[in-house]
Amino acid sequence: MSKLRIKILIISIGLLLDICGFQYRQALAQSDTGYNSYGDYVEEIIIDKKNYQKQEAKRLQEKHKHYLEMIKNNPKNPTPYHYLGSLYLKLDRPQKAIHTYKNLLNLTPLDAKAHFSISQAFNKVQDGTNAIKHMEKANQIFRDNFNLFGKTKTQKLLKKLKNRYPSQ
Repeated sequence: MSKLRIKILIISIGLLLDICGFQYRQALAQSDTGYNSYGDYVEEIIIDKKNYQKQEAKRLQEKHKHYLEMIKNNPKNPTPYHYLGSLYLKLDRPQKAIHTYKNLLNLTPLDAKAHFSISQAFNKVQDGTNAIKHMEKANQIFRDNFNLFGKTKTQKLLKKLKNRYPSQ
């Protein structure tokens, strides 16, 4: 293939990419995404915060009901306990999260994620002794199961907990 043909091919591909990029930017500008025709985020878009907060609260209430119903229907299933505990942590209700995770640990005492999560809940209520105890248990379980990611994560958080609660 001659050099002239290669140059023409490269120019043609460049033009095609420019046309496709322009069409993409036009599509973004016509949609309600909050982006302008260049693909840049536009902060001036007004968001109805009250409506969003109402929708979010309703969604979380529905999740809460659903998880409680799942637990009621099958109290031996550990999965909804995880979800409910996480929801309580998200809603900044650590006492309820602790209660939920204790119930979960009664079902599955060697659940490293449950120990990890209850440790976070105890940390939120400033109970350093229990936070460290459960993080150490999670670390041990992760280590015993050769879960390098979980072990590394718990070791980092355990170090932070021990720095936060030095007398524990």
